[in-house]
Amino acid sequence: PFDLEWFNPFAVSSFSALAAGLSLSIFIFWGWDVTLTMNEETKDPERTPGRSATITVITIVTIYLLLAVAMLMYSGTGDGELGLGN
Repeated sequence: PFDLEWFNPFAVSSFSALAAGLSLSIFIFWGWDVTLTMNEETKDPERTPGRSATITVITIVTIYLLLAVAMLMYSGTGDGELGLGN
């Protein structure tokens, strides 16, 4: 079942787990900012890049959160055969 404790940043068990999570998040978001560098190629360079960046970030965060919750609800965090701690 769903648990809000999954989103508690203070429940991280060790510094190495925190560092792994931070480095993974940096790697995941590595390329989305490319939309901001293309502002001179848009029809409305004052508004279009900002809107595209905002929509991109919201979409990516939503997809990643939904995927993380779905994986946790399916397999849990245990170290058994299907657990995400395996």
